[in-house]
Amino acid sequence: MLKSEFLKLKRSHIFFPVFLLPLLSAFMGSGNYWMNTEILKDGWYDLWTQYTLFFSFFFYPTMSAVYSAYLCRMETLHNNWKTILSSPISVCSFYITKLIVLLSLMLCSLCFLFFLYGISGNIIFDLPNLFPKEAGLWFLGSIIATIPLATCTLFLSILIKSFTVPIGVAFVGGISGLFFLSKDIPYLNPFSLIPLAMNSNNSNPLSVAEYGILTASACFFTFIFGTLSIILIKRKCR
Repeated sequence: MLKSEFLKLKRSHIFFPVFLLPLLSAFMGSGNYWMNTEILKDGWYDLWTQYTLFFSFFFYPTMSAVYSAYLCRMETLHNNWKTILSSPISVCSFYITKLIVLLSLMLCSLCFLFFLYGISGNIIFDLPNLFPKEAGLWFLGSIIATIPLATCTLFLSILIKSFTVPIGVAFVGGISGLFFLSKDIPYLNPFSLIPLAMNSNNSNPLSVAEYGILTASACFFTFIFGTLSIILIKRKCR
């Protein structure tokens, strides 16, 4: 089934936002950095802050919701959830397949953002060193934080029939992530984990203990939304 899900994507336009939104983030981030070079003196770190400011709070959650809604469109549009019962795979396998495809799309966007960040820092702004040493931690943390975000938006798309409503909820979720982060309680909201992991507003890397809490929070939300999604699919299949 995993192969068939990827084959469906080849005939779609879903890859357009995969690269467009990171490109838009890079354009906005590079522009903000260029216009404030007299104020921003921290090189790679300030450039990264500008890159991730909009991406982590707004673009990435919205992208996740768009991908999730697209992956569930056939089941929700024609109310085809019951066809899962006639297929040779289990509900759990069906859900995991959708989640793997969703994560693949999101990680493509994430990798492309890091690629553009490196290109702009080295070629456009000629910053010292090839890459900041913390970039590996930002990338690893972003991968960890992407999983609960994906399970959350996938749950919303399974729960809500509309294509656009889950996207709007995810956008509001991104705003709520900003609020939780400002109150120093980011681990209580799956939408706060991405900006936290990306260090989108702080040049100081997370400590080992903070990465541990981040991972624990990510596992918790992944388990909760994953379990709820499987339960919801089983109910829709009745």
